[in-house]
Amino acid sequence: MYSLGDQFISIEDFKEPERIRELINKCNNIYLIVDYEPKYVLVPIEETKETKVRYVAEGKEEKKIGKYIKETLFDLIEKELIPFEEVERLKEEKYSKKALNSNYPVLKEISNDASEEEIDKAKRDERGYGRYYKTPIKAYGRTYLLVSQWVENQHRKYFSKWIENLKK
Repeated sequence: MYSLGDQFISIEDFKEPERIRELINKCNNIYLIVDYEPKYVLVPIEETKETKVRYVAEGKEEKKIGKYIKETLFDLIEKELIPFEEVERLKEEKYSKKALNSNYPVLKEISNDASEEEIDKAKRDERGYGRYYKTPIKAYGRTYLLVSQWVENQHRKYFSKWIENLKK
């Protein structure tokens, strides 16, 4: 059963295209109710497209912040497009906090020939929580782990500003 505001409609109503258009024109969303609880919302495609366009127009990338930063930094560091001095600064807790609002050093240097066990140990904090990605980054003859603690509303703005400063 579906709820349309105060009106309930049956699945039979969805078998006729004209009936679907009529229902969608009456409201913005149609809720699918299963076992007396709303489980799904049917949203018109136009509304979805508009939201997506607005999202991109506001400068927000499609990728989640962690994936976006990970892919970007892996690429820039491995290709040595970030100066060595900047890579070294990213190992510092104070600089990482100031530049990228990170509570941990953005990069952690590890041995070039670190085993999987050593990497697993290095990626964790003193309480055993994983704070770094397990895949190492190799650049400038060194090996680093990248911090994995990224939150959308705390880091995207800082990361974008930091990238812009690198271009200068």
